[in-house]
Amino acid sequence: MKTSFKDLKSRIITDFVEEKDGVIYTICHLKNKIQLCPCCNKKVTLHSFLTHTFYDLPIQNKPVLISLTKRKYLCRNKNCDCKTFSDKTDFISPKGRKTKRLIKNIIVLTKDMNSIQTSKNLKELVIIAKKSAICNY
Repeated sequence: MKTSFKDLKSRIITDFVEEKDGVIYTICHLKNKIQLCPCCNKKVTLHSFLTHTFYDLPIQNKPVLISLTKRKYLCRNKNCDCKTFSDKTDFISPKGRKTKRLIKNIIVLTKDMNSIQTSKNLKELVIIAKKSAICNY
């Protein structure tokens, strides 16, 4: 299955896509780029990898769950306050469970509804969002 993530395509590389139980699962990684420490601007070394799993806009009326592998770096500068840090992504908050464009879409679709109506409407659009989480948008 070939999938296009339009505005994410320039920043992520899709490694694997599978449809299972009505959900599209996608495994991706960020495009390589030389990282500098955000605190001291010195070169860093690769420390480890971490996986960030989140939802994106539905494709063909199926929810999309993305697992994004990010690199974690170690700053070798002994005087630096930033010891470890990971790749930054502008399309999702650091511990977010939904992409910013999905949240924006939820807000536009449901701005004049209460949380119960919103939850029902989003379920029809196969967007996974609980009533309690909707209030946070």
